[in-house]
Amino acid sequence: MSEREPHPWLGNAEQVPVPSSYHINSATHADLEKLKITIPPPEDDPEQHEYCLSLQEKGKSRFFILREGEDIVGCANLYYDWQSPYLPNIQGPYVDGIAVTESRRGRKLVDKLLHASESEIQSRGGKEIYLGVYMNNQPAIKAYKRNGYQEVPGSAHTLPREVDPEQIPEAYFKKSLS
Repeated sequence: MSEREPHPWLGNAEQVPVPSSYHINSATHADLEKLKITIPPPEDDPEQHEYCLSLQEKGKSRFFILREGEDIVGCANLYYDWQSPYLPNIQGPYVDGIAVTESRRGRKLVDKLLHASESEIQSRGGKEIYLGVYMNNQPAIKAYKRNGYQEVPGSAHTLPREVDPEQIPEAYFKKSLS
């Protein structure tokens, strides 16, 4: 029997089944081409997936791939030890590049990627985990809060214009792991 989740456009009025055939593993070189098609890297960072994979190979991160059967439907990169370049008090495990294919959004698949990241950090003895989000991304903020993340007070900031020409405010969120 499959779980049932609200359809993203119809709210709670219509339910769609969520297959239990999702699984998460570490990215490999064989995943890169398929990943570029299903979840393209940002235009300003076309080598993002390769960079995440190289960090994983060096033992500095884990690049998670979420699959439905053989299809790649999501990804996230977990840095084991990260330091915010903007706020010196934000340091530690950090989840970045969380993405789910458009056709699979609204099914709480982000929860699976966050849980995998949290489990990885707990297995390494970690007690907390961070992530950053643009403040105009309300669906992501809702998902993070649903998973127990709280905005770090005083962390809202605007990235330098050379990093983000649109100057969209960003904030860090944190979750204590117990």
